[in-house]
Amino acid sequence: MASKGQKFIKYSEEIKEELNIDISIDSYITTIEHDYPSFHLIMHVYRCIIINGDISLNEHTDSIWCNVNELKNINFAQADLKVLNKIL
Repeated sequence: MASKGQKFIKYSEEIKEELNIDISIDSYITTIEHDYPSFHLIMHVYRCIIINGDISLNEHTDSIWCNVNELKNINFAQADLKVLNKIL
């Protein structure tokens, strides 16, 4: 089993690969589980701080900056909605 530090390194590497930024993981928020038609998702959610770089989408097609009030107008995946319900 991976240590906490090893998991954080893995998460940081994944963010670097997908968004081209370096992060520092600040704190744990929650773990979400969701069943999609073809797989079961377990998603660990952390508060992170960008420590280097500018966001560049390498794996995603779109992103926006918005305020909390604008979140209700965005079409999120079902698992992401569970995260929003936890943090809002």
